[in-house]
Amino acid sequence: MIFLGSIAFCSAQDPVLLNNPVTLLRQLQVKKIIKDSTFEYILEHSTDRTRISYQEPYYEYIYSDSADYRESSDSILILIDFLEDHYFNTDNLGDSSFYLTSYPDSLKIDTSKVKRYFYNKDGDLWRLSEFTYFYDTTLTQTDYNRTGKRIDSIFVYSNVTPGTFGPTYHDSLQLIQKVRYTYDSIGRKTEKLKYRRKKESLIESYSYPRENTRTTIQAPYHPINGCIRDPSISFSTVTIIVYDKRGLVQKEQIYYRKRMQNADWEKGESLIYRLSYEMKTGNSNK
Repeated sequence: MIFLGSIAFCSAQDPVLLNNPVTLLRQLQVKKIIKDSTFEYILEHSTDRTRISYQEPYYEYIYSDSADYRESSDSILILIDFLEDHYFNTDNLGDSSFYLTSYPDSLKIDTSKVKRYFYNKDGDLWRLSEFTYFYDTTLTQTDYNRTGKRIDSIFVYSNVTPGTFGPTYHDSLQLIQKVRYTYDSIGRKTEKLKYRRKKESLIESYSYPRENTRTTIQAPYHPINGCIRDPSISFSTVTIIVYDKRGLVQKEQIYYRKRMQNADWEKGESLIYRLSYEMKTGNSNK
């Protein structure tokens, strides 16, 4: 049985953990996810809620200053605590999600985020509202436009517009982004296109080279650090996701690549992680 179709389309309207839809984790009664035998994600399921708690690493870089440049001289590993509460209605559709991020006491930073899900009469998501509490309160509203069950375009509104030199805050919501998808002959996503200021750019492309495998290629981008450092260099990432027969993510590989103008892509560093699962019934995969 191939789960790719449901996974590819579910993520746009469902809370997701490690590329797994939370509704699927509830269905299978997953109680623990182990990432590379190092990090554990603990899941607790009740009638209308799935709670997920975990720690993830963050590297704080220490820089040495000079008259001409700043150079990274060392780094410190910091473990950050995460708590996610996902609430579901009687139809097992997402009702709301609460995310809490707690940094070590020395940093004195906590952030929280709330998402609300709104559905049409057929149970398809048509709006997602998101509040983020950190420094300034920000609001993002995402509207999903469909042809039948298929999402054709997404409009993103926010009271914050990201900019090169920091965010700009507004009193009311502004349309900041439009996204459109293209599909292949059997209904799988092939491209994710972004529109800003009437200009179209490719964000991601998708391919399905093998059963239970999906490849995502993030479109080339130029690094921005106050200004574009070198427009002749493009960077992109390639993500390969392998699913098991239940539709759960088994392995994810990410590698980075670089291309000079009019040259071939050069493959750079690669990151691979594997996931194993423990179920409420005691069944697991390693």
